[in-house]
Amino acid sequence: MSVKTLLDPQVKSHFLKLSQAEVVSHLLTVQDGLTKYSENPAIVPPRTKVFTPRGDTMHMFMPVVDDVYCGVKTLGFNASSGLGFVGAITVLDPHTGLPRGVVDAKQVTGIRTALSSHIGLYKVKDKFADISKLHVTVFGTGLQAFWHSFVCAKIFSDKEIQLNVVYRSNKLNDEELLQSCSNVKTVNYVKGNSDQVADLCNNSHVIFGTLPTTDPSIFKRFFKESTHISFTYIGLIGSYQPHMHECDVELVSLFQEQGAKIIVDSKEHSLLEAGELITPGVEPSELIEIGQLESASDVKIEASIGSRSITLSKVVGLAIMDIVSAKKFVEDFE
Repeated sequence: MSVKTLLDPQVKSHFLKLSQAEVVSHLLTVQDGLTKYSENPAIVPPRTKVFTPRGDTMHMFMPVVDDVYCGVKTLGFNASSGLGFVGAITVLDPHTGLPRGVVDAKQVTGIRTALSSHIGLYKVKDKFADISKLHVTVFGTGLQAFWHSFVCAKIFSDKEIQLNVVYRSNKLNDEELLQSCSNVKTVNYVKGNSDQVADLCNNSHVIFGTLPTTDPSIFKRFFKESTHISFTYIGLIGSYQPHMHECDVELVSLFQEQGAKIIVDSKEHSLLEAGELITPGVEPSELIEIGQLESASDVKIEASIGSRSITLSKVVGLAIMDIVSAKKFVEDFE
């Protein structure tokens, strides 16, 4: 059996051409992997971080060992290279150990993160059944922001998407987005320090945070008690260290006070890495993993501010997401 090699341009071009049903298929595949993780976290062993003898390059090895999904994601970083984090995902046959494919990591990482933070949204998508125009606000303009915008537009392909992008300096690469998603008519850009940000959030059905910020960008006070928006889904993926916060403590505390669970990919990892959960002292019992959503349909995942209810999701990233997505891409090309 030949080993399939997929480079970033191939991954991007392929995913941009997928239909709504095909994007949902990728999403459900990631959900399956996260369900396996929730059932048995041991399938994701601890990652290894080592430096080359000269000490200028760091390498990370992130394995997954499961009966269905098996492989390793590798990342390297050298500050002087100017390349940022680069790496690959090796997909292995779990029964023989033979390699099935090697996939560039950059695009897959962006796609699998977007798919993961949409799983909770896909679960509650019927809340928007009677809405013809979905107001979506994305914080950030990088790779993660692009794929979150794309996946959202594809999942809600039957609705017009009013896309608002909150940015610092560079704007989103929206040309490819507009070409691939006919339901996104225009993109509205707003500076992060603008007074308009609060109103954008208050009038949004869906909000995504993709910025690795120390200080919050999304505040509880943005959401007024009296509003025509009855439900808002917030997905956060930008922060990945204890001192980082994408939303304020007050928004997270709202869920704690009302006994509503926050959706995460991993209770263990999110409480080690997500500052917005660590600072207010969120306990594991106050979280529900993405992989538990299907088996816990009666769990409360909405907090209320006046007449509006809010669901909050926080994804920090797991190697199982990479292996699952890379395997799906390899199968798409076989």
